[in-house]
Amino acid sequence: FNGDLVILKLLRLRNADQAEAMKKAIALHEKGAEAREFMLPIYHANTCQQGALYLLVVACLDDCVSGRQINRVLYQPKTFQRWMDDLRMKGSLPPQERGAAIEHLATILKVLDFFHRNGLVLNDVKPANFGFYETRLNVIDYGGITFLGHSPHEFTQAYGPPEDRRGTPAEDVFAVAQMLGE
Repeated sequence: FNGDLVILKLLRLRNADQAEAMKKAIALHEKGAEAREFMLPIYHANTCQQGALYLLVVACLDDCVSGRQINRVLYQPKTFQRWMDDLRMKGSLPPQERGAAIEHLATILKVLDFFHRNGLVLNDVKPANFGFYETRLNVIDYGGITFLGHSPHEFTQAYGPPEDRRGTPAEDVFAVAQMLGE
């Protein structure tokens, strides 16, 4: 892919609705600059012959673009989760880092707004599912994507919403509120 390092992601889609939602997300990426602001570059996407699997070839996160050797066993991608963990290790946060955390959460809300305006819910919103690409946060995991109004098949319990909010934009926003609390 033009000499760029890429990541191969294999998604196990749970049902036909989720497969259609993934197709819509890919179509959004192909059509618009706004989508490319919130999604990692997708170089290739296709369903696999072995059932409900989706293969994505996406850009590497910021910590991989230099082409350095990466130990696949020990590799920790530059995700929002890793960024948060690094801050926790420092102890108390200086005001500028608290401000950066709020800015990152605001960016995640913009990402979610983009998907919601296009009829999609990510469902599994958590810090590990957002990564830094060209220094901005992008969604990097589509394993829970579905259409608005559809019940999620799974989500991370720590970020999961009350039962009556599942499958709605409130589900995704609830997870951001959980992150803010962290």
